[in-house]
Amino acid sequence: MKTRFVPFAELIRTLWALHNTGLTGIIYITTDDDRSAQINFLNGEIVSLFLRNRQDEDAIPLLAELGWCRFRVAKMPVRPGNSVLPPTHQILTDLSAESAD
Repeated sequence: MKTRFVPFAELIRTLWALHNTGLTGIIYITTDDDRSAQINFLNGEIVSLFLRNRQDEDAIPLLAELGWCRFRVAKMPVRPGNSVLPPTHQILTDLSAESAD
């Protein structure tokens, strides 16, 4: 079964829910124009993210440009990231503001 494309705001609501439930796993994202992204959660905290040729903090601004996307959540072990990211609540708050625009 193919997953339907949803607005960016729905992805952000899901990311908040995963953060609040303490998910450990990977969220795989594909946009309607064939871009891919990946967000890794460890105990509800974003520990790494990848989009195009950017990763971690450099990829955060690009996430807000995703538009319509589909995603799936894979609960699996995740290692801590190598770089220091802003707190997850701050990343999601900033992306929530972008999705409201």
